[in-house]
Amino acid sequence: MALTDSQFSAEEAVLGSILIDSSITAEALSVVRGEDFQEPKNRRLFEAARALFREGVPVDAVTVIGKVGLDRDQKERERLAGILNSTVTSTNWREYAEIMRDNATLSRIQSHALRITEAHTLDECREHVALVSSEFNAGHGVKGKSLNDSRFA
Repeated sequence: MALTDSQFSAEEAVLGSILIDSSITAEALSVVRGEDFQEPKNRRLFEAARALFREGVPVDAVTVIGKVGLDRDQKERERLAGILNSTVTSTNWREYAEIMRDNATLSRIQSHALRITEAHTLDECREHVALVSSEFNAGHGVKGKSLNDSRFA
C-alpha cells in the first residue's frame, strides 16, 4: 500500500514532537508503536528514540542520529533536520498519532482482506478474518497520567 501524504506528515510530526519536547517523550513512546510507522526510515528513527529512552539516554536529534548511525549520511541528516524544522510545536502530537494509528490499522486490515480474497481454503480465510477482528479490537496503548497532572497535585 502506498503511504498517503497525511500518514507521512503525521509520522514526521510525531517524530518531530518527540525530538523537540522531552516532556512528551514517555507518553508518546507508550502510545505510539513502531508498527504505526509505515515509512521504514521513520520507523527506524522512532525505534532508535525508544531504545535511547529505555537506556535512560536523553532523546533528541543528536542522540537519535548517533543511535541510528546517520553521522556520515548527509541526506538522512538533512531529512531529519527537515522534520525538526517543520515541527513548530508538539502540542498536537496526540492527534497526529491518532492519524498514524488509524491509517496503519486500515493498511493492515486491507492487507488481510486481500489475503482473504486470495485464500484457497476456509482455514486460510479464518486466520485472516481473526487478524482483521484483532485489529478492530486492539487498544492503542496505555493511557497514563504524569505526576504533574493537576489531579495529583
